[in-house]
Amino acid sequence: MDAAAKSEGIYLDFRAGAMYLQEADNDASGSVLETSYDPGYSIALAGGYDFGDFRLEGEISSRSADVDEVEFKDLGVTLDGAGDAFAVAGMFNAYYDFDLGSPWTPYIGGGVGAAVVGFNNWRVAGLDLSDDDDLVFAFQGAAGLGYEFNDNFTLYGGYRFFGTTEPSLQNEAGNAFDSEFYSHSVELGIRYTF
Repeated sequence: MDAAAKSEGIYLDFRAGAMYLQEADNDASGSVLETSYDPGYSIALAGGYDFGDFRLEGEISSRSADVDEVEFKDLGVTLDGAGDAFAVAGMFNAYYDFDLGSPWTPYIGGGVGAAVVGFNNWRVAGLDLSDDDDLVFAFQGAAGLGYEFNDNFTLYGGYRFFGTTEPSLQNEAGNAFDSEFYSHSVELGIRYTF
């Protein structure tokens, strides 16, 4: 029996990783605030079915990063920020596993879904800017390498890009502004096939 056939069936999957959140342009009535972030984290739990070389799954994930600095583009001023940006997503994913005839299995995949994206207590110089979120369309792509220890357990590591359409948020004054959420994660995960 080859490595791909061993893993057929229903599975549960857990992964966690370090996340880099790209700088975001926050556009409020033509004024742009560029936000940079400290390194953050991502975690996810998924369940699906392995058809051999092809997998389909549903996933719930969370990712967050602390605000580092906020640049007021109109003023040319950069200040230390506080709070964090986050996304909580529900995704439908598909993966293709490349059968090498060994326990090592490269994979590629992607998914679409929805995410609640926003800021928690976003502040600059003690001034509250936003504490709001929005439900938006989400998408992702991933690639990596897995190692199948036996018929049940696969350990894997890889890279994941996650992005959304622009969330429409409100600042503390009640004015609307648009933001961005694009992240890059290096992750480790384990999959159990029943």
